[in-house]
Amino acid sequence: MLQNLQNAVENVGSLPSRCNDSQKPISCEKGVDKVVRISVIADGIRLVNGSSWNKGRVEVYESGGWGSVCSTEWDTMDASVVCKVVGFKYGVAITSGLFGLGGGPVQMTNVSCDGSESSIFGCLYNRTKECPTNQTAGVVCNNGLTIRLMDGYDESEGRVEVLIDNQWGTICEDNWGQNEASVVCRSLGLPSANAVAKRSGYFGRGKGVILLNGLNCSGRENDLQECSRTESGSAKCGHKNDAGVRCAPLTLVGGPSDREGRVEVYTDQQWGTVCDTHWGDQEARVVCENLGYFGYVLRLPVRLVGGQNDREGRVEVYMNHVWGTVCDDDWDHDDAQVVCQSLGFPNFTGVARAAAYFGQGSGPILLDNVRCNGNEGDIRNCSYTMNVNCGHSEDAGVICVPLRLVDGKIGKEGRVEVYMNKHWGTVCNTNWGQNEAQVVCENLGYGRFNAVPRQSAFFGEGIGDIVLHNVRCSGRETALSECQHEVFASTNCSHDNDAGVSCLSVRLFGGRNVMEGRVEIFMRNEWGTICDTLWDSKDGSVVCRSLGYEGFTGVPRYNSFYGKGSGRIWLQNGTCNGDETSIQNCIKSGIGVHQCNHSHDAGVKCVPIRLVNGSSIDEGRVEVYQDNQWSTICGQNWSKSEAQVLCQSLGFGRSTAVSQPFKMNQRIKAKFPTYFDCRGHERNLFECFHHKMPVNTGWYSNDECSQAEVRCIPVRLSGGYNNEEGRVEVFMNNVWGTICDAGWDSVDSRIVCHTLFGYSYGGTKVSTGHFTRGVGDILLANVSCTGSESNVLECKHSLMTDHCTHSKDVAVKCYQNIRLNGGKLEVCVKNKWGTVCSYGWDDADAKVACRSLGLPSKYASARTVYEYEYYYDENPSLLNSVGCRGTESSLFDCSSNSRYCDEYEIAAVDCA
Repeated sequence: MLQNLQNAVENVGSLPSRCNDSQKPISCEKGVDKVVRISVIADGIRLVNGSSWNKGRVEVYESGGWGSVCSTEWDTMDASVVCKVVGFKYGVAITSGLFGLGGGPVQMTNVSCDGSESSIFGCLYNRTKECPTNQTAGVVCNNGLTIRLMDGYDESEGRVEVLIDNQWGTICEDNWGQNEASVVCRSLGLPSANAVAKRSGYFGRGKGVILLNGLNCSGRENDLQECSRTESGSAKCGHKNDAGVRCAPLTLVGGPSDREGRVEVYTDQQWGTVCDTHWGDQEARVVCENLGYFGYVLRLPVRLVGGQNDREGRVEVYMNHVWGTVCDDDWDHDDAQVVCQSLGFPNFTGVARAAAYFGQGSGPILLDNVRCNGNEGDIRNCSYTMNVNCGHSEDAGVICVPLRLVDGKIGKEGRVEVYMNKHWGTVCNTNWGQNEAQVVCENLGYGRFNAVPRQSAFFGEGIGDIVLHNVRCSGRETALSECQHEVFASTNCSHDNDAGVSCLSVRLFGGRNVMEGRVEIFMRNEWGTICDTLWDSKDGSVVCRSLGYEGFTGVPRYNSFYGKGSGRIWLQNGTCNGDETSIQNCIKSGIGVHQCNHSHDAGVKCVPIRLVNGSSIDEGRVEVYQDNQWSTICGQNWSKSEAQVLCQSLGFGRSTAVSQPFKMNQRIKAKFPTYFDCRGHERNLFECFHHKMPVNTGWYSNDECSQAEVRCIPVRLSGGYNNEEGRVEVFMNNVWGTICDAGWDSVDSRIVCHTLFGYSYGGTKVSTGHFTRGVGDILLANVSCTGSESNVLECKHSLMTDHCTHSKDVAVKCYQNIRLNGGKLEVCVKNKWGTVCSYGWDDADAKVACRSLGLPSKYASARTVYEYEYYYDENPSLLNSVGCRGTESSLFDCSSNSRYCDEYEIAAVDCA
């Protein structure tokens, strides 16, 4: 150091012409034998106001005078050039004005050196006298950092500590990874090829100050001082974030990737091999862990061939002493996940590839029909067959993507986490939008369509580092790493801004808006349609739920209502129960197995209306979704017109809507009930005039109103002389059609009448000759009801074939078959009214009677005519010795006999 100073003093006389005799190269305070302020001068550069020889404010001699350098864009490269000029190896850039502002003019701004210059005057810079930062540039020069490793098992590992300004301190783990660890090991003379970065105070927490933070090494440097860094120290970094290294004296040689090969160790300053005596999985696991590959096993029965890196390729397995490929039959993401896990890519997302995506293999095809659940540690633990019936054009492949979705309800959604520097971290949602979400979904093998970006920790806050922010994708990239991005989160991003994504495996095409269309699902890397066989509102509602329309009614559409699709038909029979989260969970037949064509593609319309608390999907309290919440409609002014339009909206047709309170008849509190006024011709409820009306405006007398209820009946009687008779028609597949009379009986007739008029009505089959002949489709045949169904569509039936004509259409006449006459129960049998015998009459019978009458049945009690002062009735007793279980829907479903009944044994009922 003193020699450097001496050289600088000796060279004063040889300063360039820009120096003159009035300039003093060294300034010392008089009367003090210790140097307090030193200016080291060399080639028109001096360091001013530093506390020691190697630091100070940078001043340059320009235009006949000394002046400062503005700190704008001042960095390590610039500082290194200055320090090399004054005799040091490295320089640390100081931009905070630590050494004062200086009294002279600003001689340089925006200095930009590449490190190869011999003088700062050889760098690019501006001569402007203005400094935007109002801070001067400074340097701290040195000949390299002194480094030590603390608290490791031996001298090759430990917490990294550096000596700066005569004090030891630690390094913060921000950006601490493989490259930084390699430089530390190299500077210590230890093996650096397999250096392992340790984070989070792995070797214990240090003491004192944290001296370095935000190091960014290329991995080729010989000293940490050569690396760039974002700041010196960090107010937000604690000793729990101390960085460490393990300079592993191990390496793998000769393998196709850095994760496999011949084991070599470094000892006595040289590399050598290891004998394989007693060599097994345990020893292999120790090697892998020392190299930073935790959970890895060296001797694996699977490998990836033909990919661009060791994380992708054609899957080959080792069985019976030979390598062979895997057939892509049934090959999916779960299978790929197991392969990635077994290859040592824990928690990476396995993307399945088929059809020899990575080229055709050679040799035997060893496995077929592989079926993993995703949790196996080895593909050999999955089910598979060895009876191969495919060629190498169907070789399976895998891409192990260092990207995962965490904490979603289903596997295709969640918080986005990426694997960088051997640890997982989240992504800041700055600029996070549709393009970025599409790239993530494409990268994970889910396709780029229907990717939904999620922001503000939609799937919960992550932990650890935020490793990417300001991600900007065009949407055409195949991996998130190809997008523009910044590494490591800015100081204003926290985990409540974690980015997420939903990669929906279902989409709607051909509709007028995003809530309707032909249903297409993504399976085996390909979009395809669904056949409309057995397609109904439960299936449609599951589709709507998976698209984010929770609670919306999924109105089914049939016969390619939204146009014919193309490509694969993936499913034939959805048969959902209605509470699934994905249509794929409803699969009842084989994937891709069907007897269908695209003229029968299923569709759906997601309607923001639902019926609640009914006994079936076609009845209940009316609720609408508006202002981001579900709300009940008040029943004032709710009429058949509104009910008809609502039923039309829900896909039931408008002809059979019942608007009056039929079951619940409850009152609700609503400060701003929604008022609807329909004319009956509207296509959906929201086309009607509607608005919210405060309750205390004269429209409503108080803050309570009766709730709007509706029953959308998918059955009607047509062509009769009155509304209680006619040809039976049902609403299916968006059309009305008739029923063939094959197999039709009295129970079926009774169910039709129960559906239309309530349990107090019975029915009988009549000849269709009484009514006009039906037209259009004949939809059902072989109907067989048990008597417990709520409508005829719930009865066992078959879809109509060509063996029936409209001359055989079912026709029914409905009639009231039970009534109360002042408490006395009367029934109608063969068009004649009579009483019910009270012999054996009990509360179970009374409960069924009240249910038949459409009255409350929970507290029904049996009575006799004596209690109602009836002593005689001229009508005969038509039902004797009635025996009900209490669960029947009609009194005629109970047992009875022809026992003689006294004329005074007359049953009555109290349904209160």
